[in-house]
Amino acid sequence: KEGLFMFNIEKRLINYLEKYLIYYFLFFISICGLAIRYLGRGFISGDMRIFLVPWWNKIAELGTDSISTQVGNYNIPYQFLIYLMQKVSPFSAVVSYKILSCIFDYVLAIACGLLIIELKKENKKIIFSLVYSIILLFPTIFLNSAIWGQCDSIYCSFIILSILFLVKRRFSLSFILLGLALAFKLQTILIFPLFGFYYFRNKEFSIVKIFSLMLLSMYIACSPGLLLGRSLFEPIKIYISQSNYEYLWANFPSFWSLIALSDIGTHSLFKTIGVILAASILGIGLFFATYKKIKINHSNIILIAIWTVYTCLLFLPNMHDRYAYLLDLLFIMIIFLNKRFAIFSIIPILSSILVYANYLFLNVTVSVNIIAIFYIVNYTIFSYFLVKYLFINNQKTNIIFEKYLHFIRNDIKNIISY
Repeated sequence: KEGLFMFNIEKRLINYLEKYLIYYFLFFISICGLAIRYLGRGFISGDMRIFLVPWWNKIAELGTDSISTQVGNYNIPYQFLIYLMQKVSPFSAVVSYKILSCIFDYVLAIACGLLIIELKKENKKIIFSLVYSIILLFPTIFLNSAIWGQCDSIYCSFIILSILFLVKRRFSLSFILLGLALAFKLQTILIFPLFGFYYFRNKEFSIVKIFSLMLLSMYIACSPGLLLGRSLFEPIKIYISQSNYEYLWANFPSFWSLIALSDIGTHSLFKTIGVILAASILGIGLFFATYKKIKINHSNIILIAIWTVYTCLLFLPNMHDRYAYLLDLLFIMIIFLNKRFAIFSIIPILSSILVYANYLFLNVTVSVNIIAIFYIVNYTIFSYFLVKYLFINNQKTNIIFEKYLHFIRNDIKNIISY
């Protein structure tokens, strides 16, 4: 019959498309991600207008001398990349900044996909494609690079690759990549506790090796400025200056946003308390991990990374609105690795979107203080079940956990149906 007739060339074409469907899908997603970022090229954020564009102009004015002179408060490698962008980019400062960050959006999406398929060795092509797509199209990822013009994708790309090679037990390469992350952003310290936990619990490398390779890598990345006369201590001084802010929090739903101190003179006291509090909580976690002889492995490394980063974000002082970028990435990845903990990703991810909206579009319908309450409650419940999962993991705990998840799912369904 005519309706059942298909030319051989059509069959071969369809078979060919099915065979390489995954690659066409990745190409399509990549184009969609590029289109979204292209649409944001003209948006000028407050940071872009007040800081980034003036820094660009100053670097252009100084020329080669800008490599040996500090402009702004970013570290030497990023300043050097901006100098190079001025040499090769025919576009404006705003677009050039965004191009650099958007390139690393793709590096980040690939890195996250590779890490997940290393931890979850099944349906690798499908899983990689899904992770790559979600990261590339995730709101805070493209808002950060293509709208805000910030560069958090750069240091987070190196962090995710560092965790990937930590999992692969290629420790030297892992520490080199960690050093590169630190060379671009001080916020790399948020992942340091994970490496500390791994060092104490798995005992597979020397702490001397960590610091030597990390510092060597960081200083190699800073070498353009150092070779042109900058001090060896300048990368450290830049980061010290970044931490000397006079506030406890900046548009971020940390624990300290609930205190809202008005007396700046007391901020230094609470900054010290915040550091001690974060270190104490992490120390308690390490103590119980040691007491229960918990090893960091494929099944729990992302969960432990989430908890350590989450703890630092909540209790360390000077946390900014963009600093949950790494936490969001880790929560996205846990959705693919441990569905039981996926429910805890909802509040942090929605919080980040609201925080970005508050800053970028002056959408202040929800205050940071209210977000902080949900953020802290989510952290507390997540920590409780993580302790149960890692240290007890018995039948009673599983029943409690499943009842809690069932309760949350029903609430979500009722809200949607309403």
